[in-house]
Amino acid sequence: FKDNDALNELQSACREYGQLQDNGFRTIKLYMVVDGQQRLTSLYLLGHVFAACSRSQHVSNLFYVTLRSGVTIPRLIQNPGDDHKFFASLAKQLVSSSPSFSIMSTSSQSQYRLLENAKSMVEWSQSNKITLNFLSSQKFEASIILLDSGFGLTSFMTLNDRGKQLTILEKFKSLLLQYAVDVKDFALTRKLHTEFGKLYRTLDSCIYCGLF
Repeated sequence: FKDNDALNELQSACREYGQLQDNGFRTIKLYMVVDGQQRLTSLYLLGHVFAACSRSQHVSNLFYVTLRSGVTIPRLIQNPGDDHKFFASLAKQLVSSSPSFSIMSTSSQSQYRLLENAKSMVEWSQSNKITLNFLSSQKFEASIILLDSGFGLTSFMTLNDRGKQLTILEKFKSLLLQYAVDVKDFALTRKLHTEFGKLYRTLDSCIYCGLF
């Protein structure tokens, strides 16, 4: 939780009230994303673009939650902390009346890719008003299918969204996370996410030294 304000707020709220609840005393459920972090992040930001273009007032209810303490945090939390701060600031820019990406300073390749992705979303929204209006209307519907955990792991291990085989490192992480879930060792789950995050961050920075 070090240097991650959102996670620290959740931890403090849990310690103070004994459980996680929003300001309406409704229970807050937490989910750890094993795969699909990039897609989920893109959908989160895209939702902000939709809200800005349609001038919707529902962005706060959909994408943020207010804790009993009165603190409002994003419903999607990134890790490590500096990536989350960048992500949260970027989301606020997307719903502002005049987004200014020039003030956004990146400190890693992951933040740079996130920023470029957001720019592309805004550019697309400005030239595809008709499509955007349809996606923001009640005529557009989406379904969420909850797969059995075993089937979900099997499909992940076999094929990802790019149609390419997963690396040994990705498979290894999946098996470790599945084990942690099976034995209900949530401390181990957090530890795995943290340590693999550090590893991916190190690999990400290797682009500057020409290793890849």
